[in-house]
Amino acid sequence: MGDVLHALPAVEALRRERPDARIDWIVEDRAAALIEHHGAVDHVHVVPRARWRAARARPWRWPALAFGVARLLLRLWKARYDASLDFQGNLKSGLWSLFSGAPIRFGFATGEVREGNGFLTNRHVRTAGSDPHHVERGLALVAAAVGRRSLEFVRSPVPRTDRARVWVDAALATAGVPSRGFAVLHPGTSGFGSFKRWPAERFGRLSRRLAESSLRTVVTIGPGEDSIGADVARASDGTAVVLSPPDLDSLAELISRVAVFVSADTGPLHIAAGAGVPVVALFGPKDPAVYGPHAERGRESATEVVVDAAVPCRPCTLRRCPDPICMTSIEVDVVVDRVQRVLAVAR
Repeated sequence: MGDVLHALPAVEALRRERPDARIDWIVEDRAAALIEHHGAVDHVHVVPRARWRAARARPWRWPALAFGVARLLLRLWKARYDASLDFQGNLKSGLWSLFSGAPIRFGFATGEVREGNGFLTNRHVRTAGSDPHHVERGLALVAAAVGRRSLEFVRSPVPRTDRARVWVDAALATAGVPSRGFAVLHPGTSGFGSFKRWPAERFGRLSRRLAESSLRTVVTIGPGEDSIGADVARASDGTAVVLSPPDLDSLAELISRVAVFVSADTGPLHIAAGAGVPVVALFGPKDPAVYGPHAERGRESATEVVVDAAVPCRPCTLRRCPDPICMTSIEVDVVVDRVQRVLAVAR
């Protein structure tokens, strides 16, 4: 989800520069909803990652798997693309760029890609700075493709649908939460990035503190996160309402209505940043200058604030950590202070 959201401003810029171009996007199923209704994209090729992964473990489904892969490849080749842009820079994205059949394949330069990606692209773009934000990397790639030295960053909110508005209106009304002006706390991350989570008990304490200033809080959870939501609700002493949006459209609609959004480094954080709502981002292992809300890179933003802990081991590149002190060292009082600051500015 994060990769797609970081690439959206670049694709918006590509549409502004080439309004008559056909722009298609190949994306895995778990993030497809972020762009299926996006005005800058003509067509979305969805890779059914979950179904394909399940089929790999069942030999009797291999023929259907091979047919599905071949059908997607045929659709790509029939489109006769002039160029591809690889925003991700790894083996998988490089292979899809190659399989697109595009004779011109833009990607990042050696040293900025992984897993041999550079062998699969043939127009290599070196980004400015030693470690640019992912949004800036994407803009640099598009600038090279359209022959510009640089392109301006413009926020790119996730499109929202009427169906999502209906769901959010009903969910908030049932929970007794006003239709706008509440806080959303998102305690989860992907299972792979679980060590980036702030403790659920502290999210609950944060909800209690916000309730003291008459700010209602909604805790959002994704699939498989029921226990996390329950832990936060229990620690909140009844001040937090837990909602589980049925899809990303509904999550984006809910986030668009908040007074402030608080989470760790996770996809919904970037939905909130793209929507331009006030955010307080809790960062541990990752470098917020590269992965945080985009305004944190090279400029100040009074309504996009990163909270991190002064521990010597961060940022790091670990995939797992038995003692994530970078997250457990973030105190509730500090987060409350940052939330109050962004609310004061937003008002």
